[in-house]
Amino acid sequence: MPLTRRARALKNLDRDIRDHIERDTQDNIERGMPPEEARWAALRKFGNVTRVTEDTREVWSAVWLQQLMQDARYGFRMLSRNPGFTLVVIATLALGIGMNTAVFSVVNAVLLRPLPYPNPERLAWVTTYQDANFESVATADFLDWREQAHSFEHMVAYQINRRHRKCR
Repeated sequence: MPLTRRARALKNLDRDIRDHIERDTQDNIERGMPPEEARWAALRKFGNVTRVTEDTREVWSAVWLQQLMQDARYGFRMLSRNPGFTLVVIATLALGIGMNTAVFSVVNAVLLRPLPYPNPERLAWVTTYQDANFESVATADFLDWREQAHSFEHMVAYQINRRHRKCR
């Protein structure tokens, strides 16, 4: 069975670590240490072999992706064991995503996207108000304003009833 590139890399890393420790052991023996003490000194100098292997592996590959996949598999296993909880989680996520989408759509349409007019900064809202309460404008007043206004290019009125109607 052929080794994958990852398995070959891990095998080469293990070989390199062993070679490094053996060279240090040999150097310690040449300095006059007994073989067993020389090996322990080389291992102490090298440090935690498992930690070095894991740190090196993290540099080589996207370990975070592997960990994410493991976490996702674990999560799906846990959710499949308790279907009632799973339905509540899915419903909550769906509701949250739906509400987030709806709020963003309204904010985008009302606040972020410019008005669909050539010069929206030139729009004005004209109304009457009394005691800080906006009052509706009588149709006759609107028609008089529209005839007599020379500062505005166009004037439009709207009335809110059961159906939205515009009168010009």
